[in-house]
Amino acid sequence: MARFLFPEDDEGIADMCGFGVVWAGHVLDPAATGTEGRDLARSLEYDGIVTDGEMPGLDGPGLLAEIRPLVRDRVPCALKSAGIYSDWPELGFEWFLAKPFGFRDLAELCTE
Repeated sequence: MARFLFPEDDEGIADMCGFGVVWAGHVLDPAATGTEGRDLARSLEYDGIVTDGEMPGLDGPGLLAEIRPLVRDRVPCALKSAGIYSDWPELGFEWFLAKPFGFRDLAELCTE
């Protein structure tokens, strides 16, 4: 069982994705904002981080920039967004999930 941090400002998406991760046998810690996600990443150990790209305040790329020094390369990070992020590898993300996606897509990502 792995533990994932999931910053997402849309409660419906967070609920759907939480179901997919739990369905795959993992634990998901939601965060309603990038700032909340950053604080959780500083205080808990995660096996992966799947963050929204566009959030008020601290967005997904900003969140990763702040926490990457803490988690280094030992924690894989995925960006999910309805927007276009062709530079996601340069931003430090290992994966990109284009919205809309199914909870099985996320569950498969979390088992890799």
